Amino acid sequence: MGSKGENFVRLAKARQDNICKQFKILGNLANISNYDYTEAQVAALFSTLESALRAEKRKFKDGLAKKAAKESKEE
Repeated sequence: MGSKGENFVRLAKARQDNICKQFKILGNLANISNYDYTEAQVAALFSTLESALRAEKRKFKDGLAKKAAKESKEE
């Protein structure tokens, strides 16, 4: 078992690769030969994805802020 930092790097890379693969699969839905969709449906899809991404990004920002606060207390 590695350090917390090593674990983060290992897991983040694997999860990032998985998410990128899923985005590519999602992009297959853009093929108008196989699928029919409206502008509203596409907007709703990406609104949901962007909202989820913002929420997860906020968790990282909060974690960094907590880390900085903890480190400043230790000084």
